[in-house]
Amino acid sequence: MEQLASVLTSYPPNSASSTTLKQQDELIRVYVSALAKLSASSKRLILEQPEAILKLLDPAKNSIGYLFVVNAILNVSEPRIGRSSLLDAIVVILLSFDPLQVRYVGNLLLLLLELVGAGKLFPPRVAVEVLATAMLRLDPNASMFTSTHLLLANYAYETDCVEPALKVLERDITTYPIAGQKEQRFLCDPELPLTSYISIQTGLTGPVKAATVLEYDFVRALIYMSRREWTKARKALERVIAYPTKDKGVSKIMVDAHKKWLLVGLLSDGEVPSFPGYTSAAAKSAYNVTASSYRDVASLFSTPNAIEFVGGVESNRPIWLEDGNMSLIQEVQVAYQKWQILNLRRIYREVSIYKIQESTSSGETGEPLANPQQVISVVQKMIDNKTLKGEITVGPDSESFLTFRDEQEWSSEKDFAKEIAQAHHNINLLSQEYKASNERLSGHRDYVRFMIREQKRIDKDDSDAGGFDAQIEDEDLMNDIVHHG
Repeated sequence: MEQLASVLTSYPPNSASSTTLKQQDELIRVYVSALAKLSASSKRLILEQPEAILKLLDPAKNSIGYLFVVNAILNVSEPRIGRSSLLDAIVVILLSFDPLQVRYVGNLLLLLLELVGAGKLFPPRVAVEVLATAMLRLDPNASMFTSTHLLLANYAYETDCVEPALKVLERDITTYPIAGQKEQRFLCDPELPLTSYISIQTGLTGPVKAATVLEYDFVRALIYMSRREWTKARKALERVIAYPTKDKGVSKIMVDAHKKWLLVGLLSDGEVPSFPGYTSAAAKSAYNVTASSYRDVASLFSTPNAIEFVGGVESNRPIWLEDGNMSLIQEVQVAYQKWQILNLRRIYREVSIYKIQESTSSGETGEPLANPQQVISVVQKMIDNKTLKGEITVGPDSESFLTFRDEQEWSSEKDFAKEIAQAHHNINLLSQEYKASNERLSGHRDYVRFMIREQKRIDKDDSDAGGFDAQIEDEDLMNDIVHHG
């Protein structure tokens, strides 16, 4: 036991704070090698007295050793440790690991994250919270996409335990793993860019391909739809439908996303959404063919012809059912009259309830509401859930009116300061990532070849040599070749 304890606690040494990065790197690599070469008797001792071994280690200080022991315990079918003690150990290491140390044993951390994300250890609420917190510990800005992102999104959606995952899912992804990334600096360098230590090579992420990214944004959209956060859902779906396509085609998930995007756009903005400017012409053409029924109904949404709108919905019911979009269509039907009421603010500052009853119709029946009380009920619900900013008042002759309020909201000084601070933080983060991306691009062999060709073109005064994007093939995230349409 004494010899095993000596090995497990040998890193970090007491003098670690005064060592150089090179010395730290060497010490960690020697330590990892020593763990891998533990004798059979030492490994057996870990399995025979797991709780005693774990008590020797501080998960925040001895993160590598703690991960090693936990994974050794999990690798046996009947570990000699109480389940609650084992689960406590897993939670403790995932919530307190040293982000610098785990770069050297990324495969051990990833195995643990995948086990938690598979739902085999904890109740959903705990699993999602632990998974999201561990991801943010590794990457505080959650700006680097990893295979764990999709794992988190899927598990949160399937278990309907979304709230704890939002602190990761709502972050902007600005960086993706790079295959074969070579870095001259040491893994323990705190200033190392994300792409240099979150990779397949370090084991901190599994393979990330185009399909992985598409599915992630698609699931994010489903999550936002389940929360009726239509604008966020629309933006997530736009990332899917405008994704660069191979051979100018579109995949099934992109087609499905486009159909939902049309409906969610109606719910978000009250009108047919416009394609993002960077959507390829080929993709637009494919979408228009595969979603003609959706476009027909969407085009009727902004018209006052409720009978025709309802007819279009009913005649295409088999399509909605086959695509799994019936519930979304029903949301659109309910929203039809609400958006008619909202659009009255473009004409009136104050409008009578009778006028609303007369000029708007239900998207479910195609008919106006039966009486003013029903109109008041609809309007009041819209005010209560903050869909509409206004108030219902009663005039001198007992006639009810809807008064629209100004849509613009002014932030308090405190909130405004927070917004400015967040914007400043985002700009600094993007500047750092732009610099890192520029450095990586400058050292890329294809870019170097392009610059050589460009220089020759200038020297020879050759006309129209083309740009960098025209000279090389765009690479998928993990070396799958994708041609932008």
